[in-house]
Amino acid sequence: MTATGLSVTIAAILWCVATGWHVVTHVLALVRHRKPAGEPPPASAFTVVAPMVGDGDASPAYVAALVDLAKAGAEVLICVEEYDDPAAERVTLHWTYLTGELPPLLIGRATISFNPKVNNIAKGLETASRSLIVVMDSGSLLRVDELRAMGAMINERTGLVQGLKPPRGARNWAAEAECTMLNGYSARMIFALDKIGFQAACGGILLFSRAAFEKIGGVEAFSIEIAEDQSLLAAMRDAGLRTTVADIVPAFPRPYRRWSDIWGRQVRWARLRWLMAPVTVFLEPLLSGAVSMVAALMAGPALLPAWLDWTSAAGIALIVVAHWAIWIGFEMLFLKGRGLHWSWRQIPCIVLRETLMLPIAIHALSGRDIKWRDVDVVGGWREQRARAASRGGAAA
Repeated sequence: MTATGLSVTIAAILWCVATGWHVVTHVLALVRHRKPAGEPPPASAFTVVAPMVGDGDASPAYVAALVDLAKAGAEVLICVEEYDDPAAERVTLHWTYLTGELPPLLIGRATISFNPKVNNIAKGLETASRSLIVVMDSGSLLRVDELRAMGAMINERTGLVQGLKPPRGARNWAAEAECTMLNGYSARMIFALDKIGFQAACGGILLFSRAAFEKIGGVEAFSIEIAEDQSLLAAMRDAGLRTTVADIVPAFPRPYRRWSDIWGRQVRWARLRWLMAPVTVFLEPLLSGAVSMVAALMAGPALLPAWLDWTSAAGIALIVVAHWAIWIGFEMLFLKGRGLHWSWRQIPCIVLRETLMLPIAIHALSGRDIKWRDVDVVGGWREQRARAASRGGAAA
């Protein structure tokens, strides 16, 4: 085989693998769980731990959603680190207006973890008094029926149910781009991997039973890995408990975003994946729509029927259009099927997302630091692992 023939073969295989993976994961992500037998637990069975930092976390809509859960009987515990945090003032204002009562605020910061979020939620986890516990990121407008549906998935074998927080309601281009990244890519991959028995942490909503929480060692289980959601997932699996992803997709309004915030978050998450699952940082750009489009342009002229000059402008344009029609078409099918955000502006944003995967991976690999709320979580995580290793060595 000549060098040209080898290049064409490799390009053809790459396009088939990347596009096949794209299609299969979208189809798998549409498969839903069977409805659990029996009546879902009442709202009174749940403790909702809601960490907040800054006034942006205490939006009127989010506080109203927490009030609805509390009125239905759930125990709601709002965790804030400091008395002068704007979140404390805003949540007090909104909660008092809606209920005429003071909010269930827990204020203070623990020092048990390198992870600032774990230090914030620790007091909520220790105070929780119900049989089912939910740790919920700010902004998720989780309804009572959605909470109960998630709770119905918990049983003796299943210790953790994760819930996504896919953004919707985008009103600027940056917000649309974030929707394609979190919905069309992250949510799709999380749903698909769940269906084939692999688990990826998704953060947004973490629901577990008190029995499972105690079995894995309590709050400390949130700091085994660098990310608290991955830590909890790993701890559940190590304890012999199943983990799964709920089909519910609570409303998560994100109308306006900044490009710098989106870029920073994607780079931070890529660095987290490098620490937890390094191979994904290489596979994501390799199997991206942009790289597979280049492969299609390389292989197409040699393999497609000769009724058109595929190296001409018309031939190249036809290959590009056909390629993106497949990629965008299956993504639109998934978004519509799952009831996720969709608009015509998603079309160029999907192309942009697939094109940015390689630059994001390169930028992520160019550094190792991950700062979250001005805290060096990588350094803290490594120090914690070193201390644990030294204690283990001393014990031996």
